[in-house]
Amino acid sequence: MMFEQVSMFSQAGKSGQASKLYLADAGLSDLRYMVRFLSDSKRKLISLHQSEVASIHLSETGKMLGAWIKNKNAKGERG
Repeated sequence: MMFEQVSMFSQAGKSGQASKLYLADAGLSDLRYMVRFLSDSKRKLISLHQSEVASIHLSETGKMLGAWIKNKNAKGERG
């Protein structure tokens, strides 16, 4: 799943299609869910610290992706 996300970003950058950006955004949402699932108190498959670090990185990536989408929309690019 994580490596698929890298591919989504690569495809979005190379294709120039807004739809690929939205797919990458959906992929980030899936990763956020997985982090919450793995760190749930009943499972504890990753530590609280690992969950916090992953969430920070995912949040920063989401902000960059959001800016990318906003910039593409402001230019009126479709795809």
